[in-house]
Amino acid sequence: MTEKETLEAAARLSAEDIEHVRKRHRPSEKAKRAEEPSPGPPPDIAPQPDEGVQPSAPASPPAQPAPASPDPPQPQAAPAAPRRRRAKSRGKRAHIPHPWPEFGTVIEANYFGTHYTAEIIPAQPDRKLQSGRLIRITSGPAAGTEHASMSGAMEAATEQQRNDQGLGRKGCLSGWDFWKWPGKEASKS
Repeated sequence: MTEKETLEAAARLSAEDIEHVRKRHRPSEKAKRAEEPSPGPPPDIAPQPDEGVQPSAPASPPAQPAPASPDPPQPQAAPAAPRRRRAKSRGKRAHIPHPWPEFGTVIEANYFGTHYTAEIIPAQPDRKLQSGRLIRITSGPAAGTEHASMSGAMEAATEQQRNDQGLGRKGCLSGWDFWKWPGKEASKS
């Protein structure tokens, strides 16, 4: 990180951020030693008086450094500029167009040794789906259920296996990558 980037990052810190760091992050021993004040300048060495001349004032003893406190004082930070928040995107998520298989196409998937099948069926007009299609799962514990998205069908089909085997969401990122059907690779753009 360059010095400029460091300064810009520091400028974005709020007073709450700085206080959080002070409370929860103690400096290491090496850093503490670096922060300790160095002994003061060497004591003034008074010139040796000539033998016939009397000094006007007695020489003062050398100054002793102040004992170090257990917690050295922390430097005061300049007030930080208010933190800028990222602009939240308003509206819908980005849509990635995927070509749907034709009605009646059987789609298949293998998930950790278990084979799943489903069929593409027409959606009822009242569902108002852009694709006009549903996925009916035809095998496994979720057989007979209908889903409006490839990912929803994938999650429903594998749910019991994921729970039984403690898989969490492993391998379940995109229903479009999960399900396979004849001609799928040729239809990709």
